[in-house]
Amino acid sequence: MIRNFFIDANVIVAIIKNEFPRATHCAKVLSLAQDPRYKVYTSPHTLSICHYFGEKTYGKQRANELVTILTSKLHISNHLAGHVDAINNNKQIEDFEDGLQYFSAIDENCKAIITYNTQDFYFSNIPIFMPKDFLCQDAKSRNL
Repeated sequence: MIRNFFIDANVIVAIIKNEFPRATHCAKVLSLAQDPRYKVYTSPHTLSICHYFGEKTYGKQRANELVTILTSKLHISNHLAGHVDAINNNKQIEDFEDGLQYFSAIDENCKAIITYNTQDFYFSNIPIFMPKDFLCQDAKSRNL
């Protein structure tokens, strides 16, 4: 069972924008943050993206509330200056934002990244899952 994992921005944005049917699986993945067996991480960059979409969808006050809720439930990785150098020195990484997410996950010892853009992490040394696939894999590992 993967206990430490990283949630990419598009998973949380699917919930914020209520993107059916994606939001259902995303909400289930996000709810694992309340289970003490898991450490669910995201990055400050993800929070910025979520605030942006929350503000566009619901207004600034609700966006602030959403980010407050997220920060109370999730572990927030540190973006380090070294991530910029690591991205720039890794010729496989073509998308800077994906590189930030990836190195945030690596720094927090995450064993997987959950995203809807699995192909964006083609350079990853850790498993990349779509939300539904992660939930299925997790259920199998717990014999559910």
